[in-house]
Amino acid sequence: MAQAGDIDRREDNKKDIELHNGFNVDCGLKGSKLSGGQKQRIAIARAIIRKPKMLILDEATSALDEASQRKVQVALENIMNDRTSIVIAHRLSTVEKCDRIMVLESGRLVEEG
Repeated sequence: MAQAGDIDRREDNKKDIELHNGFNVDCGLKGSKLSGGQKQRIAIARAIIRKPKMLILDEATSALDEASQRKVQVALENIMNDRTSIVIAHRLSTVEKCDRIMVLESGRLVEEG
């Protein structure tokens, strides 16, 4: 089973994600000391460490480049297997392996499958 640290370890660019205090890091005012991708990976890891019964991800990998997004997505897929997960995303690749997909437009359900 994937652990929260798997998201961190699967990244190729160690310089981008290595933090002095691991995930317990001073992010600066509004995360000013971190890149967008670092902020997202830390937020995901902090959520997963709590072992929630339900996981809600809202554009969880939107600040990552496509290659990094794929790697994080693989780790998330393993983690989401053991819990109810709601994934909000614009990228189809983020939700393509979900059991059920709903498409909303202007707040209305327009498609599901």
